[in-house]
Amino acid sequence: MTIYQNNRIIETEAAGQILFPGSSKSSADPVRAQSDSGESPYTGYAEQTPAGRKQEMPYERFLSCGAGSLTNAELLAIILRTGTREKSATQLSREILAFYDSGATDLSALHRLTKEDLMSIPGIGEVKAVKILSLAEISRRLVREQAARRLVFSSPASVADYYMEDLRHLETETAILVLLDNKLALLREETLSSGTVNCTLLSPREIFLRALRWGAVNIMLLHNHPSGDPTPSRMDLEVTERISRVGKLLGIHLIDHLVIGDLSYTSLREYGCITDRDPVPDSGAEWTQEEPVPDSGVELTQKEPVADSDAAHAERKQRDPVPGSDDSGAQQTREDRICGTGEAVIFDTD
Repeated sequence: MTIYQNNRIIETEAAGQILFPGSSKSSADPVRAQSDSGESPYTGYAEQTPAGRKQEMPYERFLSCGAGSLTNAELLAIILRTGTREKSATQLSREILAFYDSGATDLSALHRLTKEDLMSIPGIGEVKAVKILSLAEISRRLVREQAARRLVFSSPASVADYYMEDLRHLETETAILVLLDNKLALLREETLSSGTVNCTLLSPREIFLRALRWGAVNIMLLHNHPSGDPTPSRMDLEVTERISRVGKLLGIHLIDHLVIGDLSYTSLREYGCITDRDPVPDSGAEWTQEEPVPDSGVELTQKEPVADSDAAHAERKQRDPVPGSDDSGAQQTREDRICGTGEAVIFDTD
């Protein structure tokens, strides 16, 4: 794309070269180029109206007042360098920032834009689009490098900070699996799936196949909510509980599942969805009627012991009489007999 100023060609984006007013020289590096008059290359094309009247000069304001005095659009205009015959670089920057939300001025829009989005704006060619996307990637990496210094996988807050910039700008739900060793050191991270705007599919089978392949002892899950609200859905809770149960059986522990919103997150461990209890009752657990004996269909309870036969009862009394009873054969209640002999849980087959 060719840019004109005062009826002179000053930039051809296809070639990436600049021809400054008053000079017959071109340069692929405009910062180092100088006009014949010795004028700064930036001063030579300060933003002007189509009539040629100076209107905004972000570069000069940066030098005289500092970066803090410039708006987001003016800072972006310095990166763009030039506008079109109809729009200044600052006006073009404002149009970029408001691409998704009319009137918006925040820089977060840059993370959502694609090269195709940018090139659909009149005045933005491939060169400018690449510059803008590179700027967005630099900002993302700066944030992540800072968060990496505080990253501790036992701390949900530090993990959320580390992955926040990668996930909060996405427009579809994306799940990340973090594989850890027994000391919670990072082995590998993998993207599991990218779903729709409100749903992503997590397969326990796929999760644990990857964990076993890389020898992980602990795992952590993260996924984003494009709406920006990190409140877990019913499906989030159900899938997390299922993965946690399967992991305990395999000896691979689910440390946490984080739902990432817009500068916010929810830890499903802190939410109460993940616990450290055993997946099945141990030997001291209390069996209830909700858990049948395998292959028998018989339910277990502690309420109703099985009555002894008369012969067995007489033999028991003769071998181990109950303290306090006489020889007259007085009957003892079933509950007293259990307490006196120390019998364990009784099977009820009635």
